[in-house]
Formats: sequence, structure tokens, C-alpha cells
Amino acid sequence: ILTASAVVLGNLDELLLDLRREVPKLSYKTQSQRNKLRYVLARTSQAVEAMADSNYSKNELLAQLIKPTMRGVRKYHIDHIYPQSERQSSSWRGPSEILHSIGNLTLLHPDDNQAQADMLPTEVEKQVNFAGSKLIINQALCGDDMLRNVQSRVASAVQQVKAHGETDLNNWDESQIRARENQYLEILVADFEASLRS
Repeated sequence: ILTASAVVLGNLDELLLDLRREVPKLSYKTQSQRNKLRYVLARTSQAVEAMADSNYSKNELLAQLIKPTMRGVRKYHIDHIYPQSERQSSSWRGPSEILHSIGNLTLLHPDDNQAQADMLPTEVEKQVNFAGSKLIINQALCGDDMLRNVQSRVASAVQQVKAHGETDLNNWDESQIRARENQYLEILVADFEASLRS
């Protein structure tokens, strides 16, 4: 295996550049890309959990987030932070395609996803769902008032996800989504690099 992978790993820097170029092109609107989006969100979530030394063993969370249940239903839904609904489209100021990009997506428990339907990111119920999520990456979407309730052990990881101050759900716009996309990419690339170089 090491011999076979030597050529590929020799070009690791190029592979990581490809990752940076290709992930932002993924769109929820393209059905065939949803599994890739799910993997990126799950892998990023797992990396954030590792930053907080959470109780998940390596790849346990990844498996939980990407594998279907016995009935074929996903355990977590891909959720739009700013909703994609027709009802909310009139209040969106940016290009519509960005709503389907990785920076505006997260993995959310199905019950929470269905309960919040097409709520705006600032609505209390949506904030409560993010704050109560088992995933630190979702807790990082909360406003500061909600974050005060997040356990101290995850505070450092939450701050790394919010590293560029991009999470201001009162002003969730194209620049915030792009900043979150970039943050996801930094986390994802660092995680891939660490696992492939070790």
C-alpha cells in the first residue's frame, strides 16, 4: 500500500490545492454532489471535535454522520443556515447559488432540521437547535449569548471555527458565507494533511 501510494503522496501539496479548488464548487442544488458535501461537512465536524478532545474515537463521528440507517434514512440532514425556501428568498441580498455552497450548510439532527424549517439564522428556535447540537461546529453558529451556555471544554474549538469573526448571524450574507467556507477549508485541509503526512 505504501509503495502504491508513494506517487500520490509525493504530490500531496497539489492534491490539497485541488481540494481547496474543488470543494467550493460543490452545490447542494446538484443532487449527485450531496454525498460529497455530506462527507466534507462530516470530516470538518470530526476535525473540530478532535480540537476539543471530544469523546468520539477516530472516524466514529464520521461514520455516524455519513452512513445511512437500516432504513436508508440519513441520521443527520444537510441544513441550510440561511434557508433556501421561496418564502425567505425575497430577504436574501446575494447570489442565490451561494445559498447552496458549503459555507451555508451544516449537518443537523433531522428533528431539529424539520422543526426549524425555513427559519432565518437569527430566529430563537434555530439558535436553540444550534446551541443544543451534539456537534461543536453547529454550536459555533450561535450568538454570544447562547455560547455562554456552551461547555468550557469546547470553547477553544468553537473559537477556531469562528476564527475570523465570520459568524454574525444578524448579518448573515455572502461575505459571512465565504468566510465560513474558507474556515471549513482550512480545517479540512489541515486534517487531511495531518492524516496523510503521518
